[in-house]
Amino acid sequence: MDVNALASVLEGTLDGSDPSHRETSEKQLGEVYTVPEFSPCLMQIVLDGGRPMQIRLSGVIYLKNMIMKYWKEKDVVDGATPSYVIPQEAKVIIRENIIEAIIQTPVQICRQLCASLEYIIKEDYPGKWNRLVEKIHKYITSDSKEQLLGGLLTLHKIAQRYKFKKVDKERLEYTQPMETLMPIMLERMKGLLQVDTEDSLRLQHRILKVFMCSIQYYLPFNLLTDVTTPQWMAVFQNILQQPVPAAAMEGKTDDAEKSSTGWWKCKKWATRILWRLFEHYGNPNMLTENQTEYIQFAKYYENNFAVPVAQCMLHQLNQKRQGHFISSRVLQLTLNYVEQCIHHTPSWNVIKPHFQVLFQDILFPLLCHSEEDEHLWQDDPHEYIRGKYDVFEDLISPVTAAVTVIHQSAKHRKGILDIMVAYCMAVINVPPDQVNPQMKDGSLHVIGVLANILMKRKTYKHQIEKMITTYVIPEFTSSLGYLRARACWMLHHFCDAKFSDESNAQILTNHVLRSLTTDTELPVKVDAAIALQFLVKFQPIAQRLIKPHVKPIIQELLKMIRESENDDLTGVLEFLIKVYSSDIGDVAVELCAHLAEVFGSICESATTEEDDGYRALTAMGLLNTIQTLVKAAVDNQVLLDQMEATLVQLIVAIFQKGYMDFYEEMLALLDFFTANRVSPSMWQFFYLLYQIFQTEGGYDVFCEMTPIYFNFITVDTTTFLSNPKHIEIVIGMCRQMLTTEPGESVECYACKLLEVLIIHCHQSLDQFFPAILQVVLDRLTKPQKCPEVRIICEVVVMAALFCQTPITLDILQQVHFPNSPEPITEQFFSKLLKEDFVQLTGIHDRKISVLALCSLLTCQVRLPCIVKLAALILPAVSKLLEALQQAYLEAEEASADEMTSDEEEEDSEEDELEEEKGDIDLQKLKEKAVDALSKLSDPDINPYADLMLEVDFETWIDDDDCGIDEYIVFNETIAKIAQVDHEWYAALTNGLTPEDTKRVEAMLFVAKQKKEYEESKHISESGGYQFDIVQVPQTFSFGNGAPSNFHQ
Repeated sequence: MDVNALASVLEGTLDGSDPSHRETSEKQLGEVYTVPEFSPCLMQIVLDGGRPMQIRLSGVIYLKNMIMKYWKEKDVVDGATPSYVIPQEAKVIIRENIIEAIIQTPVQICRQLCASLEYIIKEDYPGKWNRLVEKIHKYITSDSKEQLLGGLLTLHKIAQRYKFKKVDKERLEYTQPMETLMPIMLERMKGLLQVDTEDSLRLQHRILKVFMCSIQYYLPFNLLTDVTTPQWMAVFQNILQQPVPAAAMEGKTDDAEKSSTGWWKCKKWATRILWRLFEHYGNPNMLTENQTEYIQFAKYYENNFAVPVAQCMLHQLNQKRQGHFISSRVLQLTLNYVEQCIHHTPSWNVIKPHFQVLFQDILFPLLCHSEEDEHLWQDDPHEYIRGKYDVFEDLISPVTAAVTVIHQSAKHRKGILDIMVAYCMAVINVPPDQVNPQMKDGSLHVIGVLANILMKRKTYKHQIEKMITTYVIPEFTSSLGYLRARACWMLHHFCDAKFSDESNAQILTNHVLRSLTTDTELPVKVDAAIALQFLVKFQPIAQRLIKPHVKPIIQELLKMIRESENDDLTGVLEFLIKVYSSDIGDVAVELCAHLAEVFGSICESATTEEDDGYRALTAMGLLNTIQTLVKAAVDNQVLLDQMEATLVQLIVAIFQKGYMDFYEEMLALLDFFTANRVSPSMWQFFYLLYQIFQTEGGYDVFCEMTPIYFNFITVDTTTFLSNPKHIEIVIGMCRQMLTTEPGESVECYACKLLEVLIIHCHQSLDQFFPAILQVVLDRLTKPQKCPEVRIICEVVVMAALFCQTPITLDILQQVHFPNSPEPITEQFFSKLLKEDFVQLTGIHDRKISVLALCSLLTCQVRLPCIVKLAALILPAVSKLLEALQQAYLEAEEASADEMTSDEEEEDSEEDELEEEKGDIDLQKLKEKAVDALSKLSDPDINPYADLMLEVDFETWIDDDDCGIDEYIVFNETIAKIAQVDHEWYAALTNGLTPEDTKRVEAMLFVAKQKKEYEESKHISESGGYQFDIVQVPQTFSFGNGAPSNFHQ
């Protein structure tokens, strides 16, 4: 391939003046990318420093996209055309040159190459790239700073690849070569510390990041020895204690610029490493039962490093106290370390003498309303709210770190609470003309942080009401918005305070209500809304006072959500709807319309990736609120129909615009709307969901779609069967899931949907029966990676056998295992009757299998292989019936336990709420962060990894009033065979062991009892009982033709 010609085509793709030329060039690239030399030629262009930067950038981006898309080997489905993969020869060239390219190219190209390198390492290291470590060793020992940086960048990518691995083979793939590389890094680091250039700092920064990856989730003892650990610890402390040269800060006017310098990047990573070592491995008091291997290291850390590192952290804080700049992230990590010191006595002994000064000069000011806060409040209140309630920002905020230190020190260290409360009260109680409102805000902030501790301490708990009436209530009328907001915020934390005078709770509720509805400053209204939620939850009088105003409150909340896009407000809205669901029925449809409108505007307004992430949380909250409204209306079909009409266009729009983040919520709404009735407007989603299934990768959305298709089949069976295309679509989707093997959970859902189709529609499926069973049986004839899929496939066949016995047997006789002339029938039943029936779980699968085997016993088509296995059938059926007895009993107990649990939960609600408030801000923050991160997690992670085999889709056969009792069917089956087919009866019973015989008789006795109960129930429903005693003798011959008498 001509490199110059390729460069010319790349240049053409950048032609903004001639769209046709650009399109032609892009088309040319699409035609030649499969040429074997294409990727190496791109690498040549990237490395050619004589070419224009735009062409090189275009080339490296195209190369990165090629690597991401075509590097990995793809699994080929039988009969499918293999997709393109970069040839091995081209891969070798790229692997041999990419690190050199990183070394030689400018930063903007280097970044793209590093992303490519990361992907290649993930796929090829170490198996296909075993010389990589040798090359890294060469570069990190080089005297060239460019080569050293290239080696460290590569090593960092490897470290990232293994940072989540623990003690196993994969982890050793990293730690073994690092035994050689880590000492080299240490020596290079010592040398770099002697040079204060930007290049040196950049290299230090990279070494620190590699070290952090090495210890983030596992402490490698082979890398941190008694010799190297003290040296590394000295390096980290040296970095923290080194003063930042004034020249490094010249020309940098704001904190963000200063924080971005190499000095503060290195200090940040050194502090983070020290915090991680102490928090995860070095504090004996914080080790969990699963971390016993770190006990020795923790003692070693305690004896050698705990005190000097704590002193080092105090040194950093003292710099801040003296007015020197410390980056926000370094301050936060330093305070995180101090928080760990609280739980470690030797370290606390270092902190304790300085704690009062630390509180007054560092912690307290962080909790005060700052000048920066005020500017943001005035200039951009939306951003102020966003920063205050952003869970991701909280995770790196020094304010949050300070809150944690304050709370933990008061909770765990004697005398600290009194010191902090005394200082705060001194600030608040100064004469009015001397009050500093920002410090007053800080004092209230500290007291709020300590709320749950204060309400438990004898010294303070009886003074809470007076504190609120004296210091909080007056601030509701303050001229300063941030103090009015603080008054509302205080009620988040003192919401469950006990009021001796109920009028005080009434006054607070009225103040909060006015703040929400009449205050002109948005941050105040947001805090008031959240305070209202807590008051309604914990103060009965508040719930009564709010009730007449709930509709305008909800309307105000909708307006605020539209304006602030705040996720916490959607939680308030959802809570109020749950509490007052019976009071908002007449406006529920209007609320749905408002919520849908606000949701749409939020989705359309995102302009950046950061906006997308932040707005996604708020939008998700709105959808949850819509779900709450719909769920509340589930028993009111008229209201539900009106909501459906209101929301149908929103659901359509989300699917059509491809907003995949919200598919799960939309499918949940469709499940609600189709659970009891499928309207004509809902039937459009039958095809729309199928389109999404075809375009979104099938298995990504199939599990979530299955309940909707279940409803289409079971709720509106007539309409479903009116168009054969409906049946073909369902079978086609399940076929795709069972032929591509997308995962255990997805295959289970596919099988369950086919089973439902058979059970509900078998009388109209004659022409489709072969296709349905062929899909399942083909899956059974392939190698099985897990028993769950095999079992659920067998259950589908059992359902077919029960519904259409002769047709199912005929199809079984036509299917063969690969390379075998024998039908699958004998192997299928042999496996089922000898092994798999004991693996059936729950009620449904066992019941359908019993009914299927009973149908098999009475079927006129009697295959030789079935006769051959005859002696296994009754033992298997009786054991299934015996297991069903236990399953029914467990289901009844679970139902009773659930009712008892609900009662106990009501009784202990106050205790549980008290426990939940245990770690007031920190615990809430962690829970919210985990929840938010889970919603934004990797989409490749299977959300149904823990799926139970018996998926919760009930068919008509699971209904208690379905008219089919498996015990009675078994009894009637045995009686019929004994009466009309003696030869077949003998084949079934002659091989029974005494234990089998006893079990069969026991199950027949149970059947007799059930039959009598059904007859008694029928008589009762018919108008009364007849008390004539009727003898029902019965004799069955079990084993060798000898009669076995069944006595009542």
